[in-house]
Amino acid sequence: MVAELWEVTAEQKTLSLAEGTSAEVRVAYQTKVLVTVGATTSQLCGRTLEEAFGLENSDWCQAEANRAVGLKLKRAPNSPEELAEKLHERVIGKNFDKTRFALEVLASGPLNCWKVPTYIAEGLAWLETKVAHEIEADAAIANEVATIEPTAAGVVAVIAGAGQTT
Repeated sequence: MVAELWEVTAEQKTLSLAEGTSAEVRVAYQTKVLVTVGATTSQLCGRTLEEAFGLENSDWCQAEANRAVGLKLKRAPNSPEELAEKLHERVIGKNFDKTRFALEVLASGPLNCWKVPTYIAEGLAWLETKVAHEIEADAAIANEVATIEPTAAGVVAVIAGAGQTT
């Protein structure tokens, strides 16, 4: 059930790949976010990247200057629910070009005030913590502060203190 997925915690989205290792995988998917149209705010969830982007960046996407992205509606929505419904109709339509959407968002530049959808930002933040750990381990090895050695289970381990003299 979709409702059950919305209740999953960040910890529940992360799973160990094998017992005794630090290898993990994390799932990321659209979740409910606060969407405001006018004076009304609702918790809604996009079904696609494009819908999630349009909901979390409603003002930006509905601005005339960003029409090329392809999410600007002909008539301004009166509620968050209407926005969600109309965005869904737009992105599943045969005239919506997902490639053009992606390229236009990227071409608009990072300083153009749009927000990465929450589910993607959360997944990237998790991944960044994993990569940062690997970078620290690589730096320790490069500085001869640690070495990498295989363990009995065939798993690679970073051994601190290698190469140091006292």
